[in-house]
Amino acid sequence: MICARYIRPSTVSETVAVLAQDPGASILAGGTDLLVSMRRRRVEPDTVVDITGTEELRGMSFVDDGSVILGATLTHTRIAEEARFADGRAALVDACREVGSWQVRNLATLGGNLCNGSPAAETAPPLLVLAAGVTLIGDDGCRDLDLEQFFVGAGRTALRPGELLTRVTLPPLPLYAAGAYIRVSPRRAMDIAVAGAAAYVEVDVETGKCLACRIALGGVAPTPVRVREAEAAVIGSPFETRIAEAAGAIAGDSAVCVPIDDQRATCDYRRAVVPVLVQRALVLAWARALRRHA
Repeated sequence: MICARYIRPSTVSETVAVLAQDPGASILAGGTDLLVSMRRRRVEPDTVVDITGTEELRGMSFVDDGSVILGATLTHTRIAEEARFADGRAALVDACREVGSWQVRNLATLGGNLCNGSPAAETAPPLLVLAAGVTLIGDDGCRDLDLEQFFVGAGRTALRPGELLTRVTLPPLPLYAAGAYIRVSPRRAMDIAVAGAAAYVEVDVETGKCLACRIALGGVAPTPVRVREAEAAVIGSPFETRIAEAAGAIAGDSAVCVPIDDQRATCDYRRAVVPVLVQRALVLAWARALRRHA
């Protein structure tokens, strides 16, 4: 496991300059995927750019308007332990707590989880329902994308050669809104999700009806996906178990839910668990939204 060059820049601008000279360089953030791939010779980069020393990428900022800015190299442990996320943004905490072992969570980063482009990336469904955006910086400037635009295929993202994901932005959260993430995997730890579902609801506490809903799936399509027809089944309705069940059934039958057979699960199994995951995520999200009111 060797590379021709190892570079550890201290600023984003230095990193971008290095990537401009060598767009094929591999980024080392937590290393929990890259180093394993290098050891197995799945990738053999000429240059490794270690961004762990870039302070700009490690921050977490709570902005006055209610939005939150998450640096790309924040670890899953750091996010999972953030007390201010234990309310409406708890879906992201749910996901970060499911990543690998505690040793992996101490190293693995938010940006790395997204930039791998895995259909089963744990943080992707929660971030989709939280309407997250990403900021990408390259030699030709900076651009902002909705997270949904970032995933373009299995293992592929919208990152251009020489670009770096620097931050994830969460928009302001309404007072009576919350989310949840539920997954299924063969083992509790050290395994990626066979399938996962995140749900977000905003509740009108006067009428008890759902004002907004977002539902996202992981591990059942080439990319993490929103299920808008299932969301529509919830919006405008008061909470009832049958509503959550109906939304789950719609998600399982949706055209965007196209699971595959692999060594970890069959297509039929993945499709069968989606309705259950969606129902449970909706029930938990709704309960959390009401607790915020209480």
